[in-house]
Amino acid sequence: MNFRHLLLVIILLLPAVSFAQDDERSVEQEQYEQWAKGIWDSLDRQTGEIKLPNAVARLNVPDSFYYLNPSDAEKVLVDVWGNPPQQNTLGMLFPESMTPFDQESWAVTIEYEEDGYVSDEDADDIDYSELLEQMQSETDEASLERPVKAMKLLS
Repeated sequence: MNFRHLLLVIILLLPAVSFAQDDERSVEQEQYEQWAKGIWDSLDRQTGEIKLPNAVARLNVPDSFYYLNPSDAEKVLVDVWGNPPQQNTLGMLFPESMTPFDQESWAVTIEYEEDGYVSDEDADDIDYSELLEQMQSETDEASLERPVKAMKLLS
């Protein structure tokens, strides 16, 4: 077979390879879209007055946002966004115009800690450089649990 025949065979087979790749991408895209739709349809998006778990507070969520309860928030944070499990939030707020699947999406997680009054009498005795190093170390350790590269705590 001379060079011209080989070139002709390659040119004739190239579109078939391209179509196979397009079909594979479309199958993957279709599977992703079905998965995303299943999760989206399962989310209980709420507006209006929301009583947070354990009666710690009430939210008045306007129509321009929606609230997700703790189990739906966990689903978004872990299954969709890839965070470690057991986020222990009281829910999430999303802008009404966004879904968790949008590339530029953002949300607010709602958390509550019953800390009470914290005295700062020992503030002069704290080694803040050591405290920063400890926080950086803890952040690095927590980031190991994430499937994607996490942010680094600088200061």
